Amino acid sequence: MPGDLAVFDRQVALVGLPGDPSCLMEITSPLLIAGLCTLFERCWLDAGHRRQPTPRQYALVALLCAGLTDAAAARRLGVSERTVATEVRALMDLYGVAGRLQLGLALASTMGDLATLLPPRPGPAVIR
Repeated sequence: MPGDLAVFDRQVALVGLPGDPSCLMEITSPLLIAGLCTLFERCWLDAGHRRQPTPRQYALVALLCAGLTDAAAARRLGVSERTVATEVRALMDLYGVAGRLQLGLALASTMGDLATLLPPRPGPAVIR
């Protein structure tokens, strides 16, 4: 996207260059304005998918990627299996995917090192 973009009645566009807000170009070509509007709409839609998962969702994804089952991940996080299923569904909705494999692919490029997100493993019970 350009630095700044304002379109008026889809007939006139003002485009600012990144880093120089004082430099504006006026565009009146219908073809260029249509292209700028399409570019803006695509960026707007993509921005909706850039929301970040919650810390618990990050921890859940890390546990699932580490090979834990939903039940084991639920125990580790101290939540119910239903909560795990709800969180996975929320993540799939957030990223606009239909299944866990697609979710994994969508998250692979955005979550970084999952090992740092793992909650601490519960230690052995100490009886005194």
